[in-house]
Amino acid sequence: MKILSEEKHKIKISKLQLFQVLTVVLAIALLASFAVKTTGCMVADVDTVGKNTVDFINNNLLPPGVSATYINGRSSHGMYNLSVTIGNQTGNLFVSADGKLLFINPIDMSQSMSNPQQDQQQQTEIPKTDKPVVKLFVMSYCPFGTQMEKGIIPVIKTLGDKIDFQVEFVYYAMHGEKEIKENMLQVCIQKEYRDKYIDYLECFLEAGDSQGCIEKIGFNNATLTTCMDNLDTEYNITAMYNDQSTWLSGRYPLFPVDKADNDKYNVGGSPTLVINDVVVQSGRDSASLLSTICSAFTNPPEECNTELSSTTPSPGFGYEGSGTNSGSCG
Repeated sequence: MKILSEEKHKIKISKLQLFQVLTVVLAIALLASFAVKTTGCMVADVDTVGKNTVDFINNNLLPPGVSATYINGRSSHGMYNLSVTIGNQTGNLFVSADGKLLFINPIDMSQSMSNPQQDQQQQTEIPKTDKPVVKLFVMSYCPFGTQMEKGIIPVIKTLGDKIDFQVEFVYYAMHGEKEIKENMLQVCIQKEYRDKYIDYLECFLEAGDSQGCIEKIGFNNATLTTCMDNLDTEYNITAMYNDQSTWLSGRYPLFPVDKADNDKYNVGGSPTLVINDVVVQSGRDSASLLSTICSAFTNPPEECNTELSSTTPSPGFGYEGSGTNSGSCG
């Protein structure tokens, strides 16, 4: 089995956060390209709306060299909720039931906003233990998963064996065969070379060069290949990839290695952070992640006082630039 597959070149947007810019533009956008008679109900299947939406965005809203791609969608609260990639960012757009209005981030008025700070504290309250168990669920090529991984690496280096840290994988892949293979590779590195996994991950997040990182760190290719073959046999990964009828919604190949934990924590996308069996929200910068994880100690160690960067890493590969604490793949 080949450990790697080539990654296609992607346009990266470092300074222009398109989903933020489009918030203003889309608030008044009329999707004339597929305007239909208002009926008060869903007017078309979600995939048709999704494809028409990205056509409208590509033809009217984006600068040259940047394009939008429809991933999937669903109906939600009488709207179409669409997952869309723009440049190197993945996020959600919403289209009204009549297919005319496109917008971002509706406010759920069923949720209390009388004391947002208190609601946030309640949402992120974590059971305290002597040695917190930290699980980060990602897709290995999800730009927002890699973003949080870049933020958490300095935290793992700081806290070391005072926590039990594990990267686990969302049970389906949205970024093709290369993601399936990279997931398998990282599972095997954690199994066979656990003490060197963070070194590998830090290297991989620079440019997505798996083979270069394997050679740099000095892993044995034969050991990793044997592990991946055994993993493939145990979970039937390649066979399911080759049989599209097994894919999630017919679109996304399955990666069931961590399916039990996905189900346990109701993982809905990449990234998902779980601490002491509780799904928590945290900023993706190192300082915020250190604070969040340290709140799970019964008696926080001295390392919790370490000053780490409060700059949110950029999505995707590379350590230059910065990003925001929003966006997910799933």
